[in-house]
Amino acid sequence: MQNGKVNIAQGHPETLSNLKIFIENQKRIYPNAVLKTLANGIDFAIEQAEKVPSLENEIRELKKQIAELRGDE
Repeated sequence: MQNGKVNIAQGHPETLSNLKIFIENQKRIYPNAVLKTLANGIDFAIEQAEKVPSLENEIRELKKQIAELRGDE
């Protein structure tokens, strides 16, 4: 095993099962994503999680713009 890498096969069976379910669901939503291995699934999950803060900021800004357009402020 490489330094800094986790051996997924040694994970808890429930966690592995949840990861497999996640991968299958994401394959349906993102058919072009490369999700052939558990490691690909974890990398994909990390990429998606990294998007959350920027999306939250974008939503906050859009709500401010909507409030301004309505004259709520």
